[in-house]
Amino acid sequence: IRGSTDIARPGTVAADIMYDNMMNKFRWGGIDNPHVYLDENNQRMLLNMRNNFARLAEALLAEGKNDSARKVLDRCMELLPSSRVPHNFFSLPLIEMFYRTNQPDKAGSIVTDLLKTLSDELHYYYRLNQKFPNEADYERRLDFYLMSELDALTKKYDQKELNKKIQDELKTVSLLYGIPAE
Repeated sequence: IRGSTDIARPGTVAADIMYDNMMNKFRWGGIDNPHVYLDENNQRMLLNMRNNFARLAEALLAEGKNDSARKVLDRCMELLPSSRVPHNFFSLPLIEMFYRTNQPDKAGSIVTDLLKTLSDELHYYYRLNQKFPNEADYERRLDFYLMSELDALTKKYDQKELNKKIQDELKTVSLLYGIPAE
């Protein structure tokens, strides 16, 4: 399949082939078993798989196969729950796909989970900054960026209550870091 020119998302998705591979053929090797240890390398690879599920759901939506897209998203969460593979930057497309398949509760669950993680990390980095002011600069900036993306997604999909929580937390951590709140 000839790919797209989008650097962030190279290639295209053959939805029917990918659906069969990911939903029927691929054997997941026990990743859904809580007794199987997933080290950092496994977790990173599974973040790619989570992204692949989101890309497949997007392709299915483009073809008008909403039910199949929902099944793909549910399978993703069944295999890769946050308790096994914590949510991060790569969860943003998954959140959007849940909103686009009219599953705001599932999207909101991921948003809430990710927001808590980001808030906890930003509070930790603030305490770390007292001794090592520049050590977590990239991570801190990434967490602020992700919070702003959650803010944008919840605004886009009219999730007022959840957006208020994000706005409140953004104000809290911004004030903590001495960043003027908008």
